[in-house]
Amino acid sequence: MADKIGAGWVKLAEDAFSQTETNFHQAIEVIDKKFGKDYAKAHPELIGAFLQASAIELNGTTIGACIQDLQDGFDDLADRIGFLAENIDKE
Repeated sequence: MADKIGAGWVKLAEDAFSQTETNFHQAIEVIDKKFGKDYAKAHPELIGAFLQASAIELNGTTIGACIQDLQDGFDDLADRIGFLAENIDKE
């Protein structure tokens, strides 16, 4: 399983803002590299779409990782229940 999140709500919010700012600057770089200098400035809707796509991707992978952790936990729990059931039947 993944490590537990050790940050509090304030830290998580600060990290989210910082990552969004990083993504914002990366969006401008990627758009300008693809379409030419200052294209992102002239088309801010592309920056918004880039940020939204980044957020959707992060959310999807985060949810996927959480589901995998849950599955691992359920598998471990099922193994433990099976072990207990086998040992109870032996008594």
